[in-house]
Amino acid sequence: MSHALLARVLVAVSLAIATHAAATTLSVTFQSSAVDITGATPNGKVVLCGVALEPRGYYSRLHVFNDVLEDTDGDGVIHKDYTGITIWKSVWSVVDLQSHTWIGALPERSPGRLPEHTPAGLVEQSIDPVTYVIQPGELVELVYVRPTGDVFQAQVIDGGPDDGDGDANDQVKVSIDTFEQVAGTGQKPATFQPGDLIFVVDSGDLSLTAVKVH
Repeated sequence: MSHALLARVLVAVSLAIATHAAATTLSVTFQSSAVDITGATPNGKVVLCGVALEPRGYYSRLHVFNDVLEDTDGDGVIHKDYTGITIWKSVWSVVDLQSHTWIGALPERSPGRLPEHTPAGLVEQSIDPVTYVIQPGELVELVYVRPTGDVFQAQVIDGGPDDGDGDANDQVKVSIDTFEQVAGTGQKPATFQPGDLIFVVDSGDLSLTAVKVH
């Protein structure tokens, strides 16, 4: 089996059964337009990723958030305000860049989903090389977080120009080449590397899945 096909099979499986969190002391709470993170490594940095559907009458406005935040006072608490944006209908992930742990979180009223099939930790796949991921959905938001703190983002529409299978078949195939850098200064590698995290949100139902490459 070719590396490309092997990657397709195993990454597709891992995306389907990924967990809601790795073992961590991280905790997330929400206000109407703000996120509070506790349990972060003192004086460290976290990556905060979120997808929100803000109700606007007969439609919802899509917001995508990817922020690298620093605990500047050493208490392990970080606050992020999204003034003017209502975030109750959303799904989030937080990565602690020092401890390499992460957590998925939902506001209390959110209809989003955090899979809990394997609560011990992330599904980890040993595939060499990994160059793309496959995920069911019609409009999919992907975030690629490197241990260095570099963050890359992709938005892919089923059957659109960035969908690698080229078909409107209720799933997207996303190459690493599609991701664009939104934080950090490091160069994007040609393939996903050990320790990399990939978070995927189906914007239709706000379901979060995750893969760690090793």
